[in-house]
Formats: sequence, C-alpha cells, structure tokens
Amino acid sequence: MEATRRHAVTLLHLSDIHRTRDEQVSNEELLNALQADLAAHADDGVPAPQAVVVSGDIAQAAEPREYDEAASFLRQLADYLGVPLARVIVTPGNHDVHWPTAEEAFVSRRARPPGAPDELVIERHGRFLCARSEEQYQRRLANFRAFYKQLSGEDYPSARAEQYTVHELPALGVAFAGFNSCDLNDHERNRGGIHSAAIHGAAGRLAEFDGYRVAVWHHDLNWRQRPEADALDVDSLRQLSQRTFNLGLCGHTHRTAFNDACQIEGYALPVVAAGSLCAGPRQRGESVPRAYNVIQLRGDTARVYTRVKDERHTPWRADARHRDAQGRYVHWYDVRLPRRAQTRPRHAATSTPSSPSTTSATSGAPDPAGNPFQAVGTLPEEAPSYVRRACDDELTRALDQGAPMIAIDGPYQHGKSSLLLRARAYAAGVARERACYLDLQRLRTDDLQQFYSRFFELLGRQLGARVDDWYALEEQAAARPLALLLDELGHLTAPLAQHLLPSLFRLATARPPAVRVVVSAPEPVTALLDGWRLADPKLRSGWLRVQVGPLGDDGLARLLELLPSRARALARRHAQHITRQVAGRPSAAQALCARLHDDCARDERDEALTARIMDERSYR
Repeated sequence: MEATRRHAVTLLHLSDIHRTRDEQVSNEELLNALQADLAAHADDGVPAPQAVVVSGDIAQAAEPREYDEAASFLRQLADYLGVPLARVIVTPGNHDVHWPTAEEAFVSRRARPPGAPDELVIERHGRFLCARSEEQYQRRLANFRAFYKQLSGEDYPSARAEQYTVHELPALGVAFAGFNSCDLNDHERNRGGIHSAAIHGAAGRLAEFDGYRVAVWHHDLNWRQRPEADALDVDSLRQLSQRTFNLGLCGHTHRTAFNDACQIEGYALPVVAAGSLCAGPRQRGESVPRAYNVIQLRGDTARVYTRVKDERHTPWRADARHRDAQGRYVHWYDVRLPRRAQTRPRHAATSTPSSPSTTSATSGAPDPAGNPFQAVGTLPEEAPSYVRRACDDELTRALDQGAPMIAIDGPYQHGKSSLLLRARAYAAGVARERACYLDLQRLRTDDLQQFYSRFFELLGRQLGARVDDWYALEEQAAARPLALLLDELGHLTAPLAQHLLPSLFRLATARPPAVRVVVSAPEPVTALLDGWRLADPKLRSGWLRVQVGPLGDDGLARLLELLPSRARALARRHAQHITRQVAGRPSAAQALCARLHDDCARDERDEALTARIMDERSYR
C-alpha cells in the first residue's frame, strides 16, 4: 500500500442529490453550474476529480421517474469529467426507501408469530406489524436496485446481509465499499444501520487491496444528540472503525462536516460528510447552502475542498472557513488518515497494527467516560457542562407564568434545542405535565397524510396510548396537563404549517388550556407566519418569545473552569483566541473543551494542547 500512496487520487463527493418540491432544479441547471465551477477549480488549486462518489438519497420519494433523471445527470457529469461509469459509486439513502412498498410488506397481528425474525416485527400499541417475508420487505428498495442496474449494469444485492458493493480501482490506487445504511429503514423506522455481515464481507474483499480503502454510506454520526437520533447507529460505526478502511464518506444531514469519530468514541475512522447538492431550502434550512466536496487523497492525508452555493442563482464558490497552520484562511482542510496494513483472512499472519494518527484519527484513544463536555449535538438535560444564560431565566419565567405558547428563537448553533430540552425537564418536573418532544426535522413534511400519521403515532408512543388525531390528543390532555415541545418549527412547509398552526393554537388557547406548546425556530414566529402566508392575527397573538443570545464571556469562563487544570491554565492564556473562535456559539465551546479533556486524559504535552486551541477545526 505504501507504494500506491505516493500517487494522489481526487474524488468528487456528492450527496443528497434528490430534488425537493420547494425548489425544483433541472439537470441542465445543475450541470451548467457544476461544470462552470469544476472548470474554475484550477484557479483555486483544486485538482480534477478522477472518480465520483454519491453517498445516498439519489431520489426524493424513490419513484422511477426520479431515478431516470438522476441516472441521466450522473451519466452527463461522468462524460464531462471523462470518468467511466465504473468510477461512479452510488449508495442508497433513506429517501431511496419506497415507503408505500414498505407499508405493503407488513401485516398487523394481535400476537407475535412464532419464529418470526425480531428485525422484521415491529410492536405498536399492543399489536405486531410483521413483514410477510424478507423478500417482500426488500422490495422497498426495488426502484433503487433498478436504478443501480441502469447506471452500472450490475445487480444490487437484495438480501440484507449482502447489501454492499466493492469497487476496486487499482489504476487510481483506491477502492470503495458502498454500504446500505438503511438496513432496517422503512415507513416506521428511520435509524441508520449497516448489516454486520455486509461490513464483514466488504472488509474481507478489500483486506489485501494495495491502496486507499474508502467506506461509503448515507447516515451521518448524529447519535450523540439523542438516543433516538436519525443517524448511523454506534455499533455500525464501531464495526467499520475496526476494519480495513482509511476513510468514511457520508451525507444525510445536508451539512458539510468532518466527524472526528476517533475523538468522540475512541474509534479509528475519520468520516467526512457532504452537504446536499440540490435539495431546496426547506430541507437544508434557510441558512445552510448547497454544498459538495472535492477530496484529494495524498500520503496519509485527505485534503477536503468544500464548495458552496449560497442561493439558487449564485455561482458555486470556495468555502473559505478554514485556517492553515499559519492562521491564514484557506478553502480546504486536512484530515489525517489512519494507516491500515494489508490484512489476510483468518489463517494468515496477523497484520501490522495501525499507527497513531494526529489530530483527527488515533487508535487506542481513552474511554471518554467522565468527560463532562459534548463535542457535537444537543446537550441532554443532565449534562454537567450546560451553562445557564439569560434565555434560561426568560424561559423559566414564561413557564412559571403559565404561558400557553412559547417560541424560542436564535441563530444556528446557539443552543435552541438544548434550551428546549430544559423546558421538557421543567414541564415534567416542576409543572407536573406530561412532556412530549418531537424534532420536526425527522418527519416527512412534503405529504400531509404521512406527516400527521407519524406525528400522532410518535406522540402516542410517548404518552403510552393510542393517539390517531387531535380529538384523541385532547382527551389525553384533559386527563392530565400536556406540554408539547416541537423542535425545528421552521422545517415545516407552507401547506403543512397552514394546517398545523391553527390546530396547535386551538389546543393551547382552549379554556381551560388543554396543551402548552413550546417551539424552537431559527427566526421569530411572526417571520415564519409571514413566510407561510398565515395572516390570521389571532395566530400571532399569545406567543411569548424567548430569544437565545450568544454565550457571553462569563458563560464561556464558567465552561472553561470545568477543564482539567493544565488545559484550564492554557485556555486562560489563550482566552482571546478562544473567544474569537467560539464567537458566542456554545456548540463551538463544547467541541473545544471535549477535545481538550480527551487530550488531557491521554496525557498529551502542553504543546499539543496549545495546538488544539489554535486549530479552528477544534471548534466544530
């Protein structure tokens, strides 16, 4: 492998190329903009791609016409790049699961059928949804399989344990293993997972490949946010990390990211996520640009160039958010790759262990137990590093006053979701209310019927009762006060908001009030109502606004005080730099502190701790 690593290889990493209804874009529009950007890459020093990787969500609703459009797009893109279709690697995402077909595969029974596989039986409200057979269950991916055959000429495996593809490109010195991270995704379940046998099979196929070995799947690593997060499950990450792969590529959240899984859980697999190439602002979020990556593998480093498109009709540009070792802004960042010696199956000699990597990948990292900080995601209610701010006091006063409708708003990454969880704890504790929390980003919002079906089903699960409609929800609230906490209200489409908001208003303003409603959004409710064309003045009344402001100097100082003594002393010395990098974002402060805490647990030298503080990647 070392001989191969002297040669660089460049990948075009796309993800989430599904077209959403709120902003339809044609193949011509996509290709014209991409070709213009790729042609200008030489001016930015970005090398030309030699292979294309698409990490899932090819279609929006897994319909054949969408796959025809995607296949045409990828063929034209490959032709423009001069890349043969054998170098176009695609994997399925959750939007490639055809929900109607998944639903047809299940029957409802009063008792669990004897001998039925646990994975294909879903218990709901005392009844059992049972897949008629694994063959019928796998038909939910039939349209994706037809697309895969159309694009590559190869059959995509139908059995769960075999759902991986291997693409060896020895001329480029790179091989890919494409995984289905939607192993048990269907109309009822959305958690990402890869079948363990698929990981084992692909790793075995690539064990002796002399070059880079890249794993590709769809779901991102958001499981640190909440146990039920719509993300890749921890066991799948652990198994991937223990195998032969140097790098993981994914998508799903529509945001570019480098997931330092090694620092999060002691694994040895760096994971790079691409943003969405063409999803509309409803699914990306208004402040999240379209994005894609160009990744150059050279030596033990992956250099990631992120390209972004701020508005539909603006050109692609370099995402110059990163700093190099001299502190200069650059349009790339480097990821250190763990070395993986060639391994031989079972009877062969034991392979050479991976050497430790630097900031982004290391083997044998300590168990993060005892770390009070959290590098990514929403802080749970019991998090010891949560720092109260003025918005916490505002929220407590609003809840004490019995405000029936409370809206939390503030900039991205400033802690709105974490504050909303505090409202849940208050409602369940002090107010003695039953608290139901829903993240609206995880619900399908382009179909009213499917949204409401899932909305009431999830509320019923939390209440331990069957809830099919608003009347059933009112009956539950009449029996005991209910707090309904809705995260990411801005994720709603206008047609859905026009149905949902009046019903929430009626519930919250009934006499006596049946339900207390608390929501979070990136902008004030009045601005959302304007965007949804909800002009009824009564819907604007009754909202008590809680604004989430930046983390101030006092709050940042309280957070830094939780660091081990050596890191705390260095943080004080570089307080001005930390304040600039954090820029009022609690998530950035948490990310730095979590990494510094782990560095201290590994007994890193002061020089390494200082480098961690000065590296802007430590804050994301």
